[in-house]
Amino acid sequence: MDASQFANFWAVQGHRVISTQSCQWYNTEPFVYLSIPFHRMVTPDRVEMARVLGGGPALVMRYACPAEESKCNGGLYVCRDKNYDIPSLNEKARNRTRRALRCCDVERVEFRDLMEWGHEINVQTYIRQNRDPKTLAYEKWARYCEAAADTPGFEAWGAYMDGKPAAYVVCALVEDCYHLLRQSSATDYLSYCPNNALTFAVTQEAIARPEVGYVSTGLKSVEDTYGLNRYKERMGYVLEPFRDQLVVQPFIKLLAGVGGSRAIRSLHQRNPGADFWRKAARVMDLIYQDTPAQPNAGQAGDDDAES
Repeated sequence: MDASQFANFWAVQGHRVISTQSCQWYNTEPFVYLSIPFHRMVTPDRVEMARVLGGGPALVMRYACPAEESKCNGGLYVCRDKNYDIPSLNEKARNRTRRALRCCDVERVEFRDLMEWGHEINVQTYIRQNRDPKTLAYEKWARYCEAAADTPGFEAWGAYMDGKPAAYVVCALVEDCYHLLRQSSATDYLSYCPNNALTFAVTQEAIARPEVGYVSTGLKSVEDTYGLNRYKERMGYVLEPFRDQLVVQPFIKLLAGVGGSRAIRSLHQRNPGADFWRKAARVMDLIYQDTPAQPNAGQAGDDDAES
């Protein structure tokens, strides 16, 4: 699919999308806009920024841009190895993945089926991550699956044990990048490493396609996701660095400087499972420190996987 189709995928779910010369933008959270597609580095000019900040309206906008290596603070996890196989993995990941492939069957899933059984896996994943499962209510999940089913280039894959779903991943081919957008697994099957089987099998199948230039497991997160990052690297993915740029409304910088970040952190502490306050606290910290953010790509990188 092209970038416009990918943007429409978010729009039909109720996200606001803004088009500018460099790219398109969608609100990952209220008043927070991220450039899409995620893999594309952009250099928006002042007119584009004004359109997003004023037309969103947006308090914060984030995008990936090229920079000298010393100024790179984020990046995209990718696999470009057309010969991707078990030797491409870290030694520990090889053992886990071999075991997982013996236990799990990996196959394509229809989105109407994923809509039914995937939500319970989402709930289990959110609980393990100490996040509020209501963040992704069934109605919201159903809209996500319906939008994916109606958008060319989207696929769903599942890992099954004895015929029962143990994990799933939603993928999308945008331009020449095959994105692993959302991946979750059932708590009862974690010891069998179904995510390893799923990541490996899907990556190997996708990277072999002539229309796929590379496979991505998402942006480096704004939050501390050391375990997830390590998992991706062990599964043969490499972080390709770039600068994650954060642009905010001037009064937000003022608010951060006069105690706003402390107030947001307090709200996060009162609502530890709420994604919005957790991410808002991190963004306020970055603004106060005058450090560019490392944006989370909406769904990319949000779900845990065995390391």
